[in-house]
Formats: sequence, structure tokens, C-alpha cells
Amino acid sequence: MPETACGAVAGEGNSFRQIQLKKGGSCKQLTLDLQKKAVSDDCITLERALARTEEQCRHLEMQLSGAMAAAQAADRAKSDFLNLMNHEVRTPMNGIVALVELLNSLPKSKQQQEYLNGIQASSDSLLHIINNIIDYSHLASGELALEDESFSPRAVIEEAVGPLLKLPKENIDYIQDVEETVPALLRGDPRRLRQIIGNLISNAIKFTEQGTIRLSLHLTQQTDTHATLHFTIADTGTGIPPGFRERIFDPFIQADSSSTRKCGGAGLGLTIARQLAELMGGSIRLGRESDKGSTFHFDVPLKMDIRQETTACSAEKDQRSLLQWGGRSLHILLAEDHETNRNLTEKILRRLGHTVSAAYNGKKAVDINEQESFDLILMDMEMPEMDGWEATSIIRKREAAGTRHVPIIAVTAHAIKGNREMLMASGFDGYMSKPIDFVALTREMKRLASTIVTGVPPRP
Repeated sequence: MPETACGAVAGEGNSFRQIQLKKGGSCKQLTLDLQKKAVSDDCITLERALARTEEQCRHLEMQLSGAMAAAQAADRAKSDFLNLMNHEVRTPMNGIVALVELLNSLPKSKQQQEYLNGIQASSDSLLHIINNIIDYSHLASGELALEDESFSPRAVIEEAVGPLLKLPKENIDYIQDVEETVPALLRGDPRRLRQIIGNLISNAIKFTEQGTIRLSLHLTQQTDTHATLHFTIADTGTGIPPGFRERIFDPFIQADSSSTRKCGGAGLGLTIARQLAELMGGSIRLGRESDKGSTFHFDVPLKMDIRQETTACSAEKDQRSLLQWGGRSLHILLAEDHETNRNLTEKILRRLGHTVSAAYNGKKAVDINEQESFDLILMDMEMPEMDGWEATSIIRKREAAGTRHVPIIAVTAHAIKGNREMLMASGFDGYMSKPIDFVALTREMKRLASTIVTGVPPRP
């Protein structure tokens, strides 16, 4: 059979091959064979492309895993850095606060009192900024926990506003209006409520050169178990420019960010106030624009307290009290490694009428506790050689054989979520953050003093 030519048969893409058939060949059969080969080549090409894609995916997955690990490490490093700075900054701040407390108790001239008020105002302002930065970090990471305790709303307002009114602005009139129907005693987190009120009042003072600041408190809803309070803080200051009203609660936002601005701050006060309000189940909003000044509305739901009115009055009086003791003298063991803070705290405790033995680390505290009988222990958590955790653990183990239980108050700069609960579960009976609020410390000591006679561990 003679050779025949079938002509051109289409191949891959736009290329063509000239096919020469030999004897016994078939144009149809040859075309099918070529098509099968083309499909086979396509499969090989696809398999190679798929293999390359899978390799790229594995490479991208490794990169993503590495980036995620780096981000987590950076977040941990940031958290560790903030906690370290929190502790390191609060330690000298504790000394400043203690010195102001001591100087306030001494006779002084009008000029000396003026200087002392300036120191106190400046230290309060610095502490306010420190608290805002740390609280913002804890709120962003979900590490901030709310307390649940009884308190007087009226006393919380006094504690929040009182220090701010000492600031050197003589042309401001402060007006306070608390509705009589507001319960005398509620349950919640008084510290965070005080912080929200303080941030709002501080903001009003900051932007009001002269005029009026008014705080109003009304009861908007009440049941057998809960009460909703509505706070209004209004000022006659410079107000908020229209371009900033929508962003006023954003972090680090300031109406005047120029180098010549009159008002300081980190731009976190309103942000933290809103986040704390939402954490408490409430809300904050900016009122309608007015000709002058600004108005903030703050709603917060709180639990009703079932205790009697006499107890509420007693609690309010106690919260408003100055640095006073009034009870029997206590023999106190003070464990604190920072020499200045240890000496100043010891002086304040002695001025209150107590006797004090001091230890510069946890190991020394354990040894002194074996030699003397104490009514109360103030235990700093960060100490060299042996920290407060280990020292308290040893003390509790040695107490297990007997019936005596010495109340121990943890003193720490770390106010992260779950820290208080962890401390209480580890043998501590009380909790104080640095710098120490000595009025709050006095209240905590009074709470624990009633348990000293029986030796029964108190309820946190």
C-alpha cells in the first residue's frame, strides 16, 4: 500500500505538525493518538502546576505561622514591658504619696501648704496618666476585671471629685445635685465608677478656664435587685469642635494637638471612661451641641444592697473619713524591699497608733513572723530573694498545724484580670494596689481587724 499524507493535524495551542503516514496508517487513528498525547501532556502540566501551588501554599503557611508567632511574641513583650514599667513607676510614686500624707499631718505655713498642694496635684496628674495607659492596655487585652462590693454612690462622687477640686483653678464653680431617691448603698465596682466620674470631671476642668461645672445624679430605674443611675457632667468651657465630636471617644484623640495647646493629657481619659462604662453594662454619650461647653451623659446599672440604712450610713461615713484609725492598736509586720517606701509606710502606720516590725524581703518576713506574734501582715509581692507569694505560702503552711490565722494584705502594682482572685485563693485576705491609697488601706485593715480575735480567715 503506498504512503499517503493526511495533511496538517492541529496540536497544542496554535502550533501545527506535518504528519506523514506510512503503510497501514489511518488519518483518523493518528488524530486520536495525538489527541490522547495532548491530554496526557496537559495533565502532566497541570500536575506540575498543582505541585508548585501546593509548595507555595506550604511556604505561605510557614510564613504566616512565623508572622503569627512573631506577633504573639511582640504582644507578650509589650504586655511584659507595660507590667514592668507599671511596677517600676508605681514604686517611687508610692513614696511621693506617702510623703504627701506625712507632710499634710504636720503644722506648716500657708506658703508650704501651697507648695504641698502643688506636689499633690502634680503627683495625682502623673498617676492619672499612668493609670490611663495601663488601664487602656488591660482593657484592650481583656485583662481588666470588675470588683463586686458594697459602696455609697455619694461617697464615690466625693472621692472622685474632691482631689480634682484642689487643682489651682479659682474661677470655676462646682455644683453638685444628687437626687434624694438615689439608694444610699449599692453593689458594684466603686473604684471603676470613681474612675469614670473622675475622668469626666477632669476633662471638664481641663477645658474650662472659668465658669461652672455641674454634676447631676438621678435614679432612672429601680427594681428589687438592680438600680440604674444616670450621671450628667456639664461644663461651660470651650466645648468640642464639630470635627471632633464623632471621634471624641477614640484613643489618643485631642481637640487641640498642636505644640501650643493649653491642656495636657494622653487623650485616653474619655476612651477609658467609655470602655469601663460598657464593661459595667452602661454607656456614655456626648450631649447635643450647645453654644458653649459640653455635656456628657453616663448611665450605669448596679446591684441593690440588701443591708440596712444604718449600715449604709456607716459605710458612707467610713468612705469619707480622713486618714484615721479609731480602733485598738495593731502589731503589724511590713514586708517591703524598697527602703523609702518601707520607711514612709512604717511612719504612717505608727502615726495611726500601730506598732510595726519591718522586713526587707520575704525570707526576712517569714523569720520575723516566727519570732513575733502579729495582728496583720502587709506583704509586698515583688521582693528579692523570696517574693510575697512564696513567703505567704510558707506562713500558711506553718499555720496549718495550729488554729491561728494572721490576715495578710497583698500589696502589688499588678492589677490584671484575675490577679485579686488568684491572690485570695493563694492565702491572702486583702489586696492593695500601688501607690497605696492609705485611706483605702485603713478601711481594709478595719475590715480584717474584726477577724483577728477569732483567728478565722475573713471572707474576701
